[in-house]
Amino acid sequence: MRSETLAIVAALSFFLVGYDNSMAKLGWQSNPDAAPYLQVKLLVVIANVASVFSALVAGATADYFGRKRHFTARGALFFAGNVLKSFGTVSFGVLAVGHIFTGLGTGISLTVGPVYIAELVPARARGFFTSGAEVWLNTGVLAAYILNAMVSSFSQKVAHMAFYGIAVVLSILFTACTLAIPESPYWLLMKSGQTDEATRILENSERGPDEVNFIISQMEILDDNENQQQQQQHGVLAVAWCSSKDLFLQPPIRNVVISVVGLHVFRQLAGVNYGFKANTVTFFHQFSNEFEVLAEWGIQVVRLIFSLVSSCLVDRLGRRFMLVIGIGCQCSFLVMLGLPLLGVQHNWLKPSSGSGYDQGVVVSFFMLGLAGVLGSFEVGLGSITWIYASEVFEYKNRAHGASFGIAMNRVADTTEFLLFPYLAAWLHFGGAALVSFCLMACALVFCAKFTVEKLKIIVE
Repeated sequence: MRSETLAIVAALSFFLVGYDNSMAKLGWQSNPDAAPYLQVKLLVVIANVASVFSALVAGATADYFGRKRHFTARGALFFAGNVLKSFGTVSFGVLAVGHIFTGLGTGISLTVGPVYIAELVPARARGFFTSGAEVWLNTGVLAAYILNAMVSSFSQKVAHMAFYGIAVVLSILFTACTLAIPESPYWLLMKSGQTDEATRILENSERGPDEVNFIISQMEILDDNENQQQQQQHGVLAVAWCSSKDLFLQPPIRNVVISVVGLHVFRQLAGVNYGFKANTVTFFHQFSNEFEVLAEWGIQVVRLIFSLVSSCLVDRLGRRFMLVIGIGCQCSFLVMLGLPLLGVQHNWLKPSSGSGYDQGVVVSFFMLGLAGVLGSFEVGLGSITWIYASEVFEYKNRAHGASFGIAMNRVADTTEFLLFPYLAAWLHFGGAALVSFCLMACALVFCAKFTVEKLKIIVE
């Protein structure tokens, strides 16, 4: 198969991640003090804790056992988890165990998927296909919302089993597809010494003979046979220990870790996943329930469109440029959205007529500003974080470094899920937008200081 096809198959796991994670979070608009909502929060936290654990472990195991086996393990975890969750109406405990399994699969998917794509696809198209992870993630979330609307007329038990039953089928199909993909050529070169097989895979990925020979020569230079043999003798724990020492004890690599962790944390703390969504649903709910549903769908459509735009531009414009432009535009839209809404909330802005603010003007302004925030996020932090984190490490530390970044991503995701809806309800949309502006201003300074465009350590 062509490398582009293999990259798409590898990125399909993000569809399952988006689809699966969305179902538990479809109760955001519920009363935060209601028991079902508290159970939703607990399930999300359970899944995220499991994903933190699996992400930390996946880096070392991917270096020891290879990338391909993790796709099979991920499929098995998603299959088992969704089977259990389809019977979650029996008891909350069964549902919680199902979320543990899918949480483990999420950590593996987010860690190994982008790394595998970065190692397989030629440099000229690597950004496009690695950012496909964000495209599939948004597609999965949108599919979950659409399916939820389709089965909403059914009984709760039937709708629940239908939703997770489809996830079971998708897990089987995606796992069957990944069985046909080859192992990462870089892992074959560095860990197994299978030069002939690695060369064949590299040649099939539309790399020229000169590029293939260059990659193989660089891998031979980087390979420390004595160190690799020692790691293989002592097992996966030795691999994890050696990689951890490199990540945190060597200043140049430690700076790379800081940049990757910072991008992942700022990506989740942008408030796009929970804070803005909760406030948007609340804002449109005052008009009608139809507006509320359309707002949920509209958010995901906008994110999907702009993630596609980012994928098409990143290889031409560069990673750091896209990050700075995306975060800068996001800051501008947050100020444009936050200050007027805060003024309306506190009656600082008086309507020209005594009848109050024109509803159409307020809704149009809100939608325009929100679309700008979401689009800027996808152009910058939303898509580029996956690319940057999978490319910036040298080979021997790539999987382990990416796994640590994903673990911090899940920790930040849990923090956002627990705190941002309440913060948004307390500050209302205007105040929440200004808080997000402060965070994104810090992210802009962080990117300017810690990220680089011309990477000294590249995939090849």
